[in-house]
Amino acid sequence: MTGLEHSDQWRGVFSWAELTRRDFSQAQVRRMVDAGDLRLLRRGWYATSYADPTVVSAVSAGGVCTCASALDLHGVWVAPYGDLVHVRGRNVAARGSAGTHHACTRYGRPSREVYPLDDVATALHYAVRCLGDEGVVAACDSVLHQGLLEFTDLQALFSSMPVRIRRLLDRCVDCLDSGAESIFGFRLTTLGIAFESQVEIPGIGRVDFLIGKRLIVEVDSVAYHDKSPEQREKDRVRDETAHRLGYIPWRISYKRLMFTWDEVVDTLLAMIRRRDHLKSLAEPPELTRQAADSGADHALGYWDDPDFTGC
Repeated sequence: MTGLEHSDQWRGVFSWAELTRRDFSQAQVRRMVDAGDLRLLRRGWYATSYADPTVVSAVSAGGVCTCASALDLHGVWVAPYGDLVHVRGRNVAARGSAGTHHACTRYGRPSREVYPLDDVATALHYAVRCLGDEGVVAACDSVLHQGLLEFTDLQALFSSMPVRIRRLLDRCVDCLDSGAESIFGFRLTTLGIAFESQVEIPGIGRVDFLIGKRLIVEVDSVAYHDKSPEQREKDRVRDETAHRLGYIPWRISYKRLMFTWDEVVDTLLAMIRRRDHLKSLAEPPELTRQAADSGADHALGYWDDPDFTGC
C-alpha cells in the first residue's frame, strides 16, 4: 500500500495526523476504508490489513501499546507477563477493556500518545511498575546487550524514579546472553551467593555461571528447545568434560527457573551447604561415612594395585 509501508514506529496502525502528514486526504481515507484497505479502530486511528495484532488491540482499547507488550515487540527479553496486552492512554479505563488489557502508568507525567507502539525507552519507563525488580533488571540487561540503549540512557531514564528503582541499575550486567541468565544472576545476588558470569574455562569453554571453584551452572533459555540434536549432544559431551576436569556441571531449564524456582533453590542451597562448590579441583570426592566404615575408602587404591584383577 503506497505511502503506508510497514515501520517499527507504526506497525501498520496510523493516526489521522500521520495520514494527513503523508498527504492522504479525507476523501482518500474514506475510499480506503470503503475498499477494506483501512479499518477504523477508534476515532482518529486506522489499521492496515498487515497491522500487528497486538498494536491493533492496544489502540482499539483506547490507548497505545506500551510496557511489556511493546518491549516484547521490539525484541527485548521480558519475563512472562501473561496474555494481557499492556496499554496506556487517557481513554483506556473508560473503554472497559479489563480482562484483555492491562492499563499501565509511569512515574511522573504520562507520555504523549504519538505512535501506536511506544519506543524502547518509553516502554521501559512504564514497565518498571509492572515487571517487578528482577524483571526490570532482565529487561535492562537485554536492552544493553542488544545495543538498543546505552547505560547512560538508562541512567537518564531512571533519574526521576524512586531511589529503590534507580538502584536496580547497579545490578545490570550487559554481557549476559539471555533474560533467563539475568533472572538467575539477580536471584543469586538476592540470596547473597557470590558468582562469576560468562567465565572462560580451559578445556570447556565459556560457561554461564561459576559458583565457587567448581560449580558450573548453565541456564537454558527458551531458545534451547530450538537446538539441533547435534548441538544438544555437544552440550552433553561438554558436561562430561567438565566432570572429568573436576567440575560439577548443572543445567537449569527455563521452565524450572521460572516456574519451579523453590525446588531449584533447594538443590542449589543443598550443594552449597555441603560445600561442593568450594572443594579443590585436585582432591577426589569425599566418600560417605558409611563407605569409609565398610573399608570402601581403600577402593581408590585398587586401581594402582598390580594384583587387582577387577573381580
